[in-house]
Amino acid sequence: MKLKAIASIFKKYKQLILFSAPNGVQWICDGSAMYSLSGMPLLKPENILRIFDIPSDKFVEWKCSEKDITSGLDVNDFVPGEQEIEPLKTYIVTMGKKYWLFVDKARVYAFDESYIKPLLDEYETLSFYKRSTSNGGFLLALKVGLLLTALIAPTALHTYSGFTDDIHKISSLLRQMEREQDQIANAADVLKGFDVESSATVRINDIDPQTGEIYEQQQIGIDDAGAFPRSGAESEEKSV
Repeated sequence: MKLKAIASIFKKYKQLILFSAPNGVQWICDGSAMYSLSGMPLLKPENILRIFDIPSDKFVEWKCSEKDITSGLDVNDFVPGEQEIEPLKTYIVTMGKKYWLFVDKARVYAFDESYIKPLLDEYETLSFYKRSTSNGGFLLALKVGLLLTALIAPTALHTYSGFTDDIHKISSLLRQMEREQDQIANAADVLKGFDVESSATVRINDIDPQTGEIYEQQQIGIDDAGAFPRSGAESEEKSV
């Protein structure tokens, strides 16, 4: 992974933690997400800041540290018990941020898209796994093929008062609209003149406006051009 692809994530809070795993692979973390530096030479925080194009006189503005990965965090490519999960097709955009949503049987988990997007831009396919932590939480593990590339912590949605009420209202209305789809489609077919054998065919009684005599019933439909055909009298008049 190209470090510059994730530079904006770290520049936002100017915080950088450089972890070293037991297998010698380094990981870079901002406190909410960490990314593998597999395949790169061993780096120091100042090396990474230079890759991020941070001027050396601005290094003092950054909070940098180096740590070893403890047993509470597993960065192996595969961990027993992890489960592959798929993001919902629905996103939430609120308070200027876009969140990806993942669900299990118990709850909904939200992840800031800014942590996922750099990987989407670089790799054609990503797979997502729910990986438990030693303290009872869980992280979203992102893999390229079978290789672990990133670990991202879920985030609390920054919402406004009444947000959940709005979601509930929208959900209820969408369910109602789903039930009404057939009715809406049938009404549209009548107006468009589709299916001339059923709803698009209109039968009327032709009544003489002078005598009130009821003529033989006529069937009026819509021709291929989308227009109502003229009555017999009009047709004859035009042919004279």
